[in-house]
Amino acid sequence: MSGQGHRDARGGLRIGYCTNVHAGTCLEDVLGNLDRHADGVRRRLAADAATRRWTEPMDIGLWLPVETARRLRTEHPPSFLAEQLAARGLRAFTFNGFPYGDFHRRSVKHEVYRPGWDDPRRLAYTRDLAEVMATLHPSGGEVGISTVPITWGSWCDEPAWERAVRNLRLAVGHLAEIEARTGLCVHLDIEPEPGCVLDRPIHLVRLFEDRLLPRLASGEEARVRRHLRACHDACHAAVMFDGQAESMQRLRDAGIAVGKVQVSSALDIDFAPLSASERTETLERLRGFAEPRYLHQVVIRRRHDGPVVLVEDLPEAIEAAAAATASDPASLDGTRWRVHFHVPVHAAEAGRLGTTQASIDACLAAAIEQGVRDFEVETYAWSVLPEAMQPAELSEGIAAELAWTVQRPAVLAQRELEADARVDAPAMAAP
Repeated sequence: MSGQGHRDARGGLRIGYCTNVHAGTCLEDVLGNLDRHADGVRRRLAADAATRRWTEPMDIGLWLPVETARRLRTEHPPSFLAEQLAARGLRAFTFNGFPYGDFHRRSVKHEVYRPGWDDPRRLAYTRDLAEVMATLHPSGGEVGISTVPITWGSWCDEPAWERAVRNLRLAVGHLAEIEARTGLCVHLDIEPEPGCVLDRPIHLVRLFEDRLLPRLASGEEARVRRHLRACHDACHAAVMFDGQAESMQRLRDAGIAVGKVQVSSALDIDFAPLSASERTETLERLRGFAEPRYLHQVVIRRRHDGPVVLVEDLPEAIEAAAAATASDPASLDGTRWRVHFHVPVHAAEAGRLGTTQASIDACLAAAIEQGVRDFEVETYAWSVLPEAMQPAELSEGIAAELAWTVQRPAVLAQRELEADARVDAPAMAAP
């Protein structure tokens, strides 16, 4: 499974934060953000004995906007980025290849899904990222690039599907060529997200079984399975009311590897036990998260085992609920909302609202049991959180997230297990 060639004193796990939290579209911005923010995170973790080992070097999930990736591939020597990261005590153990351009412009919303895999620009961007990644890991192993789940759901007709499958197969061919040339297995990790063509593991399974694999020879199928994997986002699974372990097991049963896990948390609002006045207050608190930059899908379930309904964005859901409760105070009876707003993973609540933090332990345990070794904390929404939730320095909040993550029970148990294995190894090798 992914990452097994990269075992170290941290229990073979690579845990870092995703730099798509930082604004900027050019190479100078990327490097400047590492100096301003990543260095602060590293220094905070290094100052604590419990987290110091995670800074030697400190892992990051690197986000390179499209023009930056192209410049690194075409204008700089192959060693440039590796030298820049090493000088800062950093290691890019994964790339986030989902956001394509300016991820921090005034309004992103649905545009984050453009270009989709039906567009050749997505293929070109991914190729650039893969070539840059190959310069960072010259000794081989396995590394992943997460990517958009084809496109937004309502945008994909049959011709778009055909283009997307063709482009994914071309990507696989390019990744296989990189491995043949360098010894590095780069895998493309498709990330299901609410409202997209692929928003659940079952849809990723169908992509493989119905579109990617039919009529392939066994060797070609093996190549697809090697270089196309899943990115399991804990927030996205929770928003869809999918069990963390069950989601990954479904993929495993279909022979689809999980390339990496994004450690993330969503808003969780249970209206069922609230009085009418408390429901009104809760909707008002939610307005503090209805910001204009990112799309915050809302998935609503009206009974514990009932079907779910998707509302595309939080402002729409709030206004509809406010209007409904004004005419019928019982309209929210039995209702639970999950909101696609990435809140800090170490926060058990957010602005007096619930979160899905409790599901992260199950996610980590299931992933580690399956052999996943790459974990990316992806709270990109720090800048749009309600002001009361924002830390004095961004590095403070990110460091707190990482410190919380690396001390989760499953992470500690894996480190202890592999430490014992290293101690036992010499005795086992003795005649």
